[in-house]
Amino acid sequence: MSAVSGNGLLDVAAGAASCGSLSISAISSTGSKTGVVRIGAGALSVTGNISVPTNTNNNAQLTFNGSGKLYVGGSFGSGGTFTAGTGTVNYNATALKRSMPDTPTTA
Repeated sequence: MSAVSGNGLLDVAAGAASCGSLSISAISSTGSKTGVVRIGAGALSVTGNISVPTNTNNNAQLTFNGSGKLYVGGSFGSGGTFTAGTGTVNYNATALKRSMPDTPTTA
C-alpha cells in the first residue's frame, strides 16, 4: 500500500505511477496537516482501493491540475476533497463500489 499523510505529497506530474492500493489522510484533528495526491498530465493506476477517511477536515486531497488520468480497480473513499479539473477517472473494477464526494470541486 502507498500512503500519503501528514503534510505528504504524491505528485504524478507528467509521469506515470502505479500501486496496489492508496491511502490519503491528513492525520490531524486540527486541520493543520494535509495529504495531497496531485495528477498533472500523467497517469496514476491503483489496482485496488483508494482510502480517504471521512474525518480529515477535507485536508486529504486528490487533485487534477492537468489532463491526467486516474485508474481505479477497487473502491474510492468518500472523504477529503476531490478536484477534477480536466482530468479523467476510469473505474476498471468488476463492480463499482461507491465513491466520490457528493460535492466535488473544480479547478
